[in-house]
Amino acid sequence: AIEDWPSVFVLPQRASDFTLVDVLPDAGQIYRVTYRVQVLAWVRHTGGYQHTDDLRKRYALAIREALLARVSLGDPAQVPAEFVIAPGTLAESYSDVIVDESRTIAGVSTEVDVVVAEALATVPTLGTVQQATATVDASLPQHPAL
Repeated sequence: AIEDWPSVFVLPQRASDFTLVDVLPDAGQIYRVTYRVQVLAWVRHTGGYQHTDDLRKRYALAIREALLARVSLGDPAQVPAEFVIAPGTLAESYSDVIVDESRTIAGVSTEVDVVVAEALATVPTLGTVQQATATVDASLPQHPAL
């Protein structure tokens, strides 16, 4: 709930770089997709600025460590794993520590690219291809390149 503290939200921002990496024997396809993900953490404390700032930094560290546990040591573009973090894209931003009644509130935003392997199931066929017969209108002039 909105009043439960601390609050952590995971927000996908965009998907990009849809790259076909494999075609399965049943004609299914595996794509590598990069998602930009934002993780927001909000904390509050009644102990003042320093306590709230320390709590926020602990959450930032926990989020960072959780994300980097799924890091790829190689080029994420070449990794066939199902889910890896591109560590070079990790960025953190910190809010001001603000006062709300008798509490202080602070937030941290962590953004990172997540590389995911996604399977596209086999698409059912639409029918069979038959030999097509073409008719040529003889009244049309022949194309100069022919």
